[in-house]
Amino acid sequence: MLPPQLSDADGFNDWSFTALTPLPGWALLLFAGVLAGALWMVVASTRSAPRNVKWPLVTLRVLGLLFAFGLLLEPGLQLQQVSSVPGRVAVLMDRSRSMGLPSGNATHEGETRLTRAQQFLRDAQPALAALPESVTLDTAMFGEDVENVPWDGLLKAEPHGDHSNLLKAIQTTLASKPGRPLAGILLLSDGADNVDLPGTALPSEVRERLVAAGVPIHSVALGAEQGLKDLAVAAVQADDIAFVRNPLEIDAVISARGLESMAVPVTLKKDGRVIAVTQAQVGGDRANAQVSFKFEPREVGEAVYSVEVPEQPGEVLRDNNRRFFTLKVIRDRIRVLQVAGQPSWDVRFLRKLLKENPSVDLISFFILRTPTDTMTVRQDELSLIPFPTKELFTEELGTFDVVIFQNFNFAPYEMGAYLNNVRDFVVDKGGGFAMVGGGLSFSEAGYENTVLADLLPVTLPSGRGHYVDEGYTPVLTEAGKRHPILGFPGTDAASLIQKLPPFEGFNSTRGLAPGAEALLTHPAPRMGPPGQPVLAVREVGKGRTLALTTDSLWFWALPDAGTGGRGTAHREVWANAIRWLIGDPALSRVRVEARAGAFDPQEPVMLTVRAFDPGYGPLAGANVDLVMEGVGGVTLDAKAPTQLVTLQGVTGPEGEWTVKIPPPGPGAYRVRATARVRGAALGSDEDAFLVRSADREISEAAPRPELLAALSDVTGGQVVASAGEVAGLQWKLPEGVRVHKRKTLPLWDRWWVAAVFALLWGSEWFLRRRKGYV
Repeated sequence: MLPPQLSDADGFNDWSFTALTPLPGWALLLFAGVLAGALWMVVASTRSAPRNVKWPLVTLRVLGLLFAFGLLLEPGLQLQQVSSVPGRVAVLMDRSRSMGLPSGNATHEGETRLTRAQQFLRDAQPALAALPESVTLDTAMFGEDVENVPWDGLLKAEPHGDHSNLLKAIQTTLASKPGRPLAGILLLSDGADNVDLPGTALPSEVRERLVAAGVPIHSVALGAEQGLKDLAVAAVQADDIAFVRNPLEIDAVISARGLESMAVPVTLKKDGRVIAVTQAQVGGDRANAQVSFKFEPREVGEAVYSVEVPEQPGEVLRDNNRRFFTLKVIRDRIRVLQVAGQPSWDVRFLRKLLKENPSVDLISFFILRTPTDTMTVRQDELSLIPFPTKELFTEELGTFDVVIFQNFNFAPYEMGAYLNNVRDFVVDKGGGFAMVGGGLSFSEAGYENTVLADLLPVTLPSGRGHYVDEGYTPVLTEAGKRHPILGFPGTDAASLIQKLPPFEGFNSTRGLAPGAEALLTHPAPRMGPPGQPVLAVREVGKGRTLALTTDSLWFWALPDAGTGGRGTAHREVWANAIRWLIGDPALSRVRVEARAGAFDPQEPVMLTVRAFDPGYGPLAGANVDLVMEGVGGVTLDAKAPTQLVTLQGVTGPEGEWTVKIPPPGPGAYRVRATARVRGAALGSDEDAFLVRSADREISEAAPRPELLAALSDVTGGQVVASAGEVAGLQWKLPEGVRVHKRKTLPLWDRWWVAAVFALLWGSEWFLRRRKGYV
């Protein structure tokens, strides 16, 4: 309210005093010090004066100084037009198709969840109308999107929409009308969210956002179990990756609504074939039961599994009786044979790395004696056994996936005859072979005249003297930039190599073998031309080979090397190399990928096939055969039932071929792509994808009051059981005011201000003169 003497004709309804001085704070402090000095002077000059003279003079001086300081501040009057900040309460009503299902209220036969919500609003209308005047009511209904409607629109709404997105509706309401604070939300829903909140627990990031908003959500749970007969596979918990021949456990949650207590069979299938069957006790007082399947995958590759329960009489929802999921099965352990000619730091670091890898089964030999060494004691008293050449390279060789010769000279161990077995292991059986450099490797060990020379990705010179001990930083080639062996996660390989310690030691060669690729090269070796391979790879027959012409890769494992001081480059290179040598499907030169792991109903399926050259660059002109099949009895075309479709195409300039397949029916599908270049097989790859149920809104329509209770609990809201409780709900009412306009009136320039100033100082001067203290 304005002072009576001021007019509020301009709409101002509030006022306050203010200071209009332009002087900075330090100037005001300086002036205050001057005034304090003036006060001290009057006290000092009247120290001997009688009390009836001293105190009037001091009082007049204090009043005069305070008045002078007040004038310096230039006091003014600030007029404001203000109003209370308006707030709002949002009423959000779910009107998705699941709200058209029976409410489960035994006393109201034929009542749906939506009509129950509308009756609740009619009963709660008086309580909502009694909200404070500063709070308005916003009304909206939602399915997949939010639609603002008047109150009557809520009461006349019909079930509509194939999705329920609770989280989107809440977030849209929180973000709307930022100028009007939200006092709370009254949410009416069955909780059957099938978009962002599939479970009954809130994800941590959702909880944090709702807590930060600080707005209470009061929820009204609609629907009851007895109103819906449904037996469903509610959830399946399985890892994305499993190891072949290793025990695997898959958990599934079976839910029953509106059914009597019963034991139902639960079946696990792979590609439509029964793997295991167990039982779940559900129904009655037990809404959910968890079952587990334990089995050992026997085949490597992408597999489609399903967990299924039988349909029940009178069951409204049938699509949720089966749930598909995909599982990638890889080999359980990679068996690696490491043969080292002598102990070294490079050998030690590689052995330690392979032993620490839980997916690697390592057999490592350090050669410390040969069969021709002279012994002075009996054989059974020796702790150093001879190298078991025959056993390893005849009986056991086929059990390994990768063989590594690390600075190893084969000649002293009489294994020249067994090198043919290593060749057959690579070319015919698809094994991986790697040779690591050093003074006892490559030409220094006489490999140039053996069958292994035909396997290696480098061409070996004849004779000895091709190993030099020199420091250098390897050069990353164009092929190396693309190849998965040098794929460092989140880091540019070229810039990382420049930061890593330089190598020391190099086995000179005559260059690359036919069909090989150099990933790292020597900048300028002392022997031979620049650009000689340091790290090279090659595909030979069914297998793959690798040549590392240095024995100092372990420098990249030093703790202070690489980014972040972790020194992980050595680990990354060898981990990728092992995967490439065994032909890990993830590193195949042909890859097929479904653009989405799961497609919505009526959404075309986009499949992309990529082909790569030996250096993993894009390969154009590759002929592709693509086969897509339904899994577990799923057909691709309802009019002409078939489980198999074959398509053909050619990769373009970017090495890709993309095909768009018309929307198939709900279920699981597998695609397999094979490619050829000029008639020669390039490789193959598989992928699997799911097509969601054509009616998820109905197939996942079981009410979830637990989810609604979680929303209320985390926001400080309340679960409302009846319309009579609405009057007692707590809302976050807005506080404060909004200023619409301001006006400032100066007070220090009035005539009476000058008169008061003159009166105070004149009175002091007159009294001092009269009493003789001038």
